[in-house]
Amino acid sequence: MRSDNVTKGSERAPNRSLFYALGYTPEELDRPLIGVVSAYSEIVPGHMNLDKIADAVKAGVQMAGGTPILIPAIGVCDGIAMGHVGMKYSLASRELICDSVETMLMAHQLDGLVLVPNCDKIVPGMVMAAVRMDVPAVVCSGGPMLAGTYGGEEVSLSKMFEAVGAYKAGMITDEQLEDCTCNCCPSCGSCSGMYTANSMNCLTEAIGMGLRGNGTIPAVWSARLRLAKHAGMQIMELLLVLAREYSQSPQSHTAAAVYDKYKPMVEDAIRYVEAHYNEPLKLEDVCRISMVSKTYFCYLFKLLTQQTLVEYIMNLRIQKAIELLKDPANSITWVGYEVGFNDSTHFSRTFKKIVGISPRTYRAIKNSES
Repeated sequence: MRSDNVTKGSERAPNRSLFYALGYTPEELDRPLIGVVSAYSEIVPGHMNLDKIADAVKAGVQMAGGTPILIPAIGVCDGIAMGHVGMKYSLASRELICDSVETMLMAHQLDGLVLVPNCDKIVPGMVMAAVRMDVPAVVCSGGPMLAGTYGGEEVSLSKMFEAVGAYKAGMITDEQLEDCTCNCCPSCGSCSGMYTANSMNCLTEAIGMGLRGNGTIPAVWSARLRLAKHAGMQIMELLLVLAREYSQSPQSHTAAAVYDKYKPMVEDAIRYVEAHYNEPLKLEDVCRISMVSKTYFCYLFKLLTQQTLVEYIMNLRIQKAIELLKDPANSITWVGYEVGFNDSTHFSRTFKKIVGISPRTYRAIKNSES
């Protein structure tokens, strides 16, 4: 699992200590770590119920054997931001949301995500992050707002804008305007109507990222909580399916989607490393060869080689050192410097860690064999 990078082995003891500081137990860290990304706030009508949705998702994850971890996300209400300078911040927030979800996922090496968004920029922002990082993810939104009632008709926020025009034209009174204001948005949820939020939530169903009903079950219905619990269970089922496929083929699960596309880029980086293995190598220089961000390069490199870049470089240097040690004329100190180590102690320690014996012992064994 991806989370092994922060929970397993002696070198990750400091990482585990911080999980323990959060109150997690060893048993919880042995399970898949699932990020539950919630845009809950008290400033967006579509988000005011997301705390309950996120709690239900967490319950579903736990029932299915995972460890849910709540992660916050920002969200702008386009309606409240409309008509003043605040609207300039709305579209930009989509990219902030996408980047922040990616940041939290990669920084903490989560195994999967359940995204709990609502409203226009939040749903696409979270979906963009899941697609960009090619991570197992399920979307469970807060659901649409109920329709309001005004003048004997079902109305939504769009009717409110019409009412403002009617008021300016002298067609309705102050009292009628206030009546419409108080009744057009009667509940929590994304604004009723096929605007971006509801359209995107329906789209998640169509492309298989959301369960049936994600785009249509009203925010205030208890069925929305049941859907959230099933979403938590579904991410665990998805991980199980991917693990099964991965065990059958080394190039399946999430690797399959990126392998053919990014393999040439990683191979270019490997060729660069092999040509400069004995020089001071910087991650920035290697990433420049692959033309992807440092974060994503590290992810792709390990996905395709099963090693980190540092591990690959160290293994390559030791392989070269083994070849040079075959010649008795080459001193051990010289060999270390020749393959890129600036310190003979570091060279000997790394050699023993990888080979299992010191360079001196290795040479002695080879000399006795010959």
